[in-house]
Amino acid sequence: MMDELISVTADLVTESLQELTPTDQPGAVLDYLPGRIREEKNWADAAINEKVYQLAAKTRCLPDQRGILRPLADLKVPPADLPEEALRIWNGCAQKPADWTHLSCETRERRSRVDRLLLNAGLSRKTLKHWLESLLAEVRSHPAPHAR
Repeated sequence: MMDELISVTADLVTESLQELTPTDQPGAVLDYLPGRIREEKNWADAAINEKVYQLAAKTRCLPDQRGILRPLADLKVPPADLPEEALRIWNGCAQKPADWTHLSCETRERRSRVDRLLLNAGLSRKTLKHWLESLLAEVRSHPAPHAR
């Protein structure tokens, strides 16, 4: 009975992510996921916490560059140690690839949740080289109108 209640609660959280996500701040979807692992109040809190991440990692849980929630398998996540200014410059490029996570996912508070989702999905963040090459490939294949 308790396992069923935990599963239903976790399902409700993960199924509601799209409706709860503000269009102007799509990374806020991460704010609805449980916080740090070690701060659970009791065994039920820990069980719900774990179940939410297991389910979320299999659903549309992170926004792409356009702010649309996508499954983790369809997204690339930039390296965690990038300076905020580098992320803003990359994000400001008109030809940026859409299959990378939205800039609003890269706050200090949200990065740990992104990493936990990736871990649950057996995925990891991309390298700096992959991140830069992805942008360069997009710019080369779709040059800005003034650059033609």
